[in-house]
Amino acid sequence: MNDNAFHFPVLLDAICKLIEDLPVKSDLIYIDSTLGEGVHAKAILEKYDFLSLVGIERDPQILERAKHFLSIFEERITYFNDWFDNFFVNYPLNVKANFILVDLGISMFHYKGSKKGFSFLEDEPLDMRLCSSSCKISASEIVNTFSKYDLEALIYDLSNEHYSRRISKAIIEYRKIKKIETTKELQSIISKVYPFSKVKINPATKTFQALRIYVNDELARLKRSLPFWVENLAKDGILAIITFHSIEDRIVKDFFGGLSCDLYAKISKKPIMPSFDEIKKNKPSRSAKLRVIKKL
Repeated sequence: MNDNAFHFPVLLDAICKLIEDLPVKSDLIYIDSTLGEGVHAKAILEKYDFLSLVGIERDPQILERAKHFLSIFEERITYFNDWFDNFFVNYPLNVKANFILVDLGISMFHYKGSKKGFSFLEDEPLDMRLCSSSCKISASEIVNTFSKYDLEALIYDLSNEHYSRRISKAIIEYRKIKKIETTKELQSIISKVYPFSKVKINPATKTFQALRIYVNDELARLKRSLPFWVENLAKDGILAIITFHSIEDRIVKDFFGGLSCDLYAKISKKPIMPSFDEIKKNKPSRSAKLRVIKKL
């Protein structure tokens, strides 16, 4: 197995500052709700020996990579192969967490190494399921069976794609001729109907985002988890959530805004953003926003 991770830990300096500000620094529980390859976890465990990690990861393929990547810390880690919402709803630990990290971005491994069709840069089967056994529908089934109206609504609602109507129409017309089976095939369909003058990112970016969110039920899992994340924080515990698009960021912002000021404190009024230097080193970090609350 390759020892090198595909992913870079986004906003790591800001996260480390949060840990350094914890009032107690011995025998603390750090839960990584979205372990991925373990890049945040590795950097944090190397720096803070007073933390024990509970790592949650739904995708068994990437979890095995994380276990290998973090093997030097195995005595300080407990792993759970589960969705984070299931874990927190059925919270299995007998202690509450001192630090909960949630990175809602999809790991670069899924784009570059999983072969599940998350990216249009390689020609792969359209799947996008983080866990084939628990996700009911694949991206391929969606683009080949949903009605024009349902496709249009899905693409617009989950990505704010302004050209969702012409994209859904093009998908319907194409599949009259043949089934849409690969990422490159879908990307080509979208690119042909996208206004050239409006292209700032790849025309397929938002549609692929919408499909991935729908397939893995990402927004519902986030909404379901938020009250359980704060409930399972210890006194002075910190919940740090990194979002990557406006829809999920709005969900987190609104939830934090509705919490009692007597029970929870926002660490900063505005989200913490990556620095220019971080964006220069790691371009995908440019859309990251970190929102943080502390349990009083």
